[in-house]
Parts: sequence; structure tokens; C-alpha cells
Amino acid sequence: MSSFDENLDRYARLLVEQGMNVQPGQEVLIKFDGATSGEEVALCAMEASYRRGAAFVDILYEHPRQAYAQLALGPEAERFRFLQEDESRINRVVDARGCFLSVRSDPEPDIFNTIGPLAGEHASKRRKALMGRFADEGVNQGKVSWCVACPPSLKAAQKVYPDLSAGEAYDLYWEAIFRMTMADQSDCLERWATLDAKLHGRRDKLNALKIAHLHFRGPATDLRVYLSRRANWIGSSSKTVDGKTFNPNVPSFEVFTTPDYRMTEGCVSVTRPVKVGGVLVEGLHLIFREGKLVSFDAATHRDAYASLIATDEGACQLGEIALVGVDSPVWQEQRVFKNVLYDENAASHLATGMGYAEGISGGWGLSQDELREAGCNQSVTHTDAMISGEDVDVDAVTYDDRSVALLRDGRWVEAFA
Repeated sequence: MSSFDENLDRYARLLVEQGMNVQPGQEVLIKFDGATSGEEVALCAMEASYRRGAAFVDILYEHPRQAYAQLALGPEAERFRFLQEDESRINRVVDARGCFLSVRSDPEPDIFNTIGPLAGEHASKRRKALMGRFADEGVNQGKVSWCVACPPSLKAAQKVYPDLSAGEAYDLYWEAIFRMTMADQSDCLERWATLDAKLHGRRDKLNALKIAHLHFRGPATDLRVYLSRRANWIGSSSKTVDGKTFNPNVPSFEVFTTPDYRMTEGCVSVTRPVKVGGVLVEGLHLIFREGKLVSFDAATHRDAYASLIATDEGACQLGEIALVGVDSPVWQEQRVFKNVLYDENAASHLATGMGYAEGISGGWGLSQDELREAGCNQSVTHTDAMISGEDVDVDAVTYDDRSVALLRDGRWVEAFA
């Protein structure tokens, strides 16, 4: 049985070698959010990046208490002031066609509960001010190899294991992360290569179907998500515009595409909490008409979700649809992690807001107007909502009017397993 330090070393190597895939001479930016675990992962990833031959590694620190203090204690006129130096550091990695690692450990999961809508507005404006070029060029033009990682914080761990002490919960959360990422196995990197091949095979089968729309059916769910004729299924490893392979999420068990934002129809129950501006929106039920989210209910923090979908014109329309089966190791943990990285890899999901150009065939060569015409949504937001479980079926209806079963009771059918 491997020690914690051995597992952590493999986890850091996984983020650097399979996640960002750092190459000799590249620049790397690592951003982390304040928890001790986040700092440790950031530092381990920095060292692993230099061992891979990185030319320079920059570490950008942020903490949710900074945003809270700015919003709740600072002057109103300065609520949405962001440092140009931070924007420059993020843009530098885009200009260098480098690597970016976002380490999100959620050190203060409840800090924004009393100012949910304001925190959501701050988060949206911050993304636009600091991450605009990164989203438009780094991600949607394939200039940066990027990866998201989520080590636990003590407080976040207690949200996942509420009956345990903070220390016990923290240890169990780490053990779950090592299992879900296969970092607890000595042949971790080889196992990731096998998983990558499996997911690439699945997305190839979906592309071959020429799907016109997906039909989700389950409790309080009857949703049709329409795809462009140019829809391209992606998932697991991706490639930059320069041809370098990387893995945006560790772990990753989804296959996804960019839906036509103009055509979503029906209703859907959200099966796991959605994090919006630092607060958890629970009990969501969404209704779409002619592509737009026209009505919704929520058990908690409805005002925060309302603020999110009013951010801009595209915030209430779809930018992503993803399929995940209950074969996922994240689902097998039988935990709701209240963390989008893990929860979106446990269940099928949709995302309102920005669509991915890579989800449109030839998308990286298209202008913003051309992407919009192809059905790719434009927004400064991108918010995932999980919509499946063991009681949801998914069918594909093809352009030649065939109905093909994809998931039954949340499980991939044999042809796609």
C-alpha cells in the first residue's frame, strides 16, 4: 500500500505530465486558492514542472476571504476593482502558448452564503476582467494546455463527510481523490492512457451517429438538447492548436459537445448542488423554451442563480452537454462532493453560458460571429449542472431519424460501454 507522500507525488506528476503536459522550455502558471493542501499541490506541481524542463513557473495566489472582504467590508465604489498585474500574468501564459493549472481547494465553502448574488456578480466580472483572453484565446483557440485540480480543504471535507471530525474527513477525502485519479496505483500514468483510449473510442462512436438531438428522461425530466450538424464530441485528452495533447480535468470521465444554444426544449431536474459565486444552489429545476432558460425553481440560493443567468444574453442558454455513466469511479464513491470537478464527472450534465469552440468541427478556425452562427453560445459565464443518476435514460435521435439508446438507468448501454 502506497504512502500518502507517494500518492501525492504521483498526483502532482499526473497534473503536470498528463494534465498540462509540460514540455521543455514552456512557461507555466499555477493558480491556487489558499488552503494548505492547495499550496502543497501547487508547490509539488511547480517542482514537477521544472523537472519536466519548464523555463519558468509562476504561482498566483488568491483566497476567497479577499473577495469577501472587498465586497462586504470595502467601499462600494471599489467592489469590482481587479488588479491589472494579475491580468497581465494570466495573459502572459496565453502569449507564450504555455501551460495553466488551476488548483481549487475551496478553503471557505460557506463564506459567501449571506451575499450570494453580489458574490456571483463579482465572480462573473472577475472572470471577464482577468480571464477574458484566457477563455477566448487560451481555451477557445487552443493556445494553452490547461488543467483543473481540486485537493480538499478541511472545511470542504466536512461538507462531504459531515459525521466525521475535520481531520478524519480530510484524510478520507484525499483517499477518495487518489482512488478517483488512480494516483494510488503505481502504474497510474499507464492506467490514464488506457482510460483515455476508452473515452476517445466512445466519443468516436457518438460522432459517427450524426446526432440531431439528445433526449433525457427521468423524474421531473423530459429534455431535448439539439446539436449542430457540425457538433464534435470531445472528452478526456484534448490537443492545443500546436498539436500538444493535454487533459483539462483530473479526473475526467465525461464525453461532451457544444449544443446549439438556440434550440433546447423541455424540463430537467438538477441532481446535485450547483456552485454559483461561492454558494451552493440546491434543488434546481429548469425549464427551456426555444433555447432559453425561461423558468426555474431552487430550494436554496435562488437569488444567486437568478443573478447568474442574468449576467449577459448567453448566460441563460446552453454552452455544453456532457454524458457520464454510473461506471464512473466518481459515481462509485457514492458521495456528493459539492465540487464541480468531481460532481460533473459523476453524472451527465449541462452547462449554461460559454460554449467550447472545440465542440464545433473546425471551431478553432472560426470567428466569434461564425461560432455563434454554428450554434456555439457566447457568454462570460460557464456553469455546470448535473442532470442524471440511476433513474435517467438518454437517447440519441440522429439526423436520419433513428433513435439510439445511449444510457439506461444512468448506465452506458453495451455498445458504448
